[in-house]
Amino acid sequence: MKRLHWLTVAAIAALALTAGPAAAGERQITEGEAHDLTLGGGWASWTVGDQPGQRFAWNGNTATPVNPPGYAFNLGIDAKRRPVGVYSICGGDGTPRTGPCGLFERTLPRGRQRRLMEFKRPYSNVGADRYGSALALFRGDSVTRPDGSSRSRATFDLRRAGKRTWRWTETGGASRIDLDRRDLVYTVSDGSDYVQVRAVDVTGRRPALRTLAGYETGCRCSSEEAALNDVAVSGRYAYASETWFQTENGQPLGGGYPTRIWGQVVRWDLTARRPAREVAQLPRPARELDVDGGRILYRGQEDSSPIYELTDVTWTPSA
Repeated sequence: MKRLHWLTVAAIAALALTAGPAAAGERQITEGEAHDLTLGGGWASWTVGDQPGQRFAWNGNTATPVNPPGYAFNLGIDAKRRPVGVYSICGGDGTPRTGPCGLFERTLPRGRQRRLMEFKRPYSNVGADRYGSALALFRGDSVTRPDGSSRSRATFDLRRAGKRTWRWTETGGASRIDLDRRDLVYTVSDGSDYVQVRAVDVTGRRPALRTLAGYETGCRCSSEEAALNDVAVSGRYAYASETWFQTENGQPLGGGYPTRIWGQVVRWDLTARRPAREVAQLPRPARELDVDGGRILYRGQEDSSPIYELTDVTWTPSA
């Protein structure tokens, strides 16, 4: 699963200055270091060890080794509601082209590989997710401008059985994609210092796109900033994990002043016309996070962090 780069964002003062409730509880899922977390169809999956590492699938009992030969592994469900892993080959992993480039899936835990679609050429970045008969994906590449400079571009497809394929293009790079029954959530950067979290209602005749949050990176000109780490969608909610930084003396960050650091998960109710923010404090900042059926798993900031499950969550309205 392709993850967001570490992003510094402009703070919302009213949010940063509000003392949140006590942090939620947690239980440790893996014995040691794990990364590339993804959830779907009642399963969780992660990798252990150096890249590309050993990938495991877990349904609450024994973790089963699964070793797809591709890149950007993401868990979902197929039309028969079976858990599947979706991944790309020859798209973003930097490996030589040794066979057809395309998008593939495999039923968990040890199903056969099936090709979902073929790419005419390799792409610099690919991400995809599956929910029932719907398939969402993006393909990232660079476009050369007339002056010789280049910019990133991401082409999104939403394919649904018996319906017309939706296709749209975002200027900038896409980093994460997550699909559920009703909504698609993804992130896109415009190529400068602005990153957006977007949601698409996939049930209508045409894409109903809205922006849930915008993050400006690299300012460090205030006493409070945040890092956006990951996004997910499950049921009626979209989720994001954030790490917040606040100097204790009110001076701008970056000056070496004592700084308070905390993590939180944010959610938006996508059934609302204007989704409001709700937050829950995390026991630790989360670099990776995914949600399935309301179950929240995450990985801490440290490279050596295991996977945790969030328990006893209290959601609080936020500005």
